[in-house]
Amino acid sequence: MKKGLLVFVTLVIFTGLIGCTTGNNTKKDTPARIPTGEEVIPLSQKYNTLLVYSYETTPVLKKDYPIELKESHAALITALLMSETYSKVAPAKVDEQYSEPDTLLIKIKVADMRIASTSARIWGGAFAGSSYMHMNVQFVEAVSGQLIHEKFFSSTNNAMAAAWTFGSNDRSLPVDLAKIVADYILKKVPAM
Repeated sequence: MKKGLLVFVTLVIFTGLIGCTTGNNTKKDTPARIPTGEEVIPLSQKYNTLLVYSYETTPVLKKDYPIELKESHAALITALLMSETYSKVAPAKVDEQYSEPDTLLIKIKVADMRIASTSARIWGGAFAGSSYMHMNVQFVEAVSGQLIHEKFFSSTNNAMAAAWTFGSNDRSLPVDLAKIVADYILKKVPAM
């Protein structure tokens, strides 16, 4: 009985040590985070209103991840609203023309994404692979319709960490990336 317990404890410690020595670091796992040393230079124009279009993506991603895309979009708008930086932050309507001064249109295209399912994470653990999301964010001036800034964001989680949390960081990845984008917008787009 004691020998079995000793073997079990040894295996747990050994597994933990192997997990700690994989060489992965958080910068590699979350490349979209703005590094501390990177300076975000604000736009020269100030804006009162931000209108955020629904995410554009492929039909396959719309079919496979409808909830995740909506949650990410809502999290982006919520983070901008909670900052209380701008007079108005709202979803933009595709069929409406916007030409109000001091209004910035934000267009986001999700190029690719993969969210490991909970069952895959439970049964496959780290072998289910990493979850990721890649998006391109464009700032378009409402009056002129000109593209004034564009930035690519990408985030990938650690498959081993996701296995230990039973996929909670898989499920939170779209919302987490939206918060990173919101943080960037707040630094890049000055308010009036």
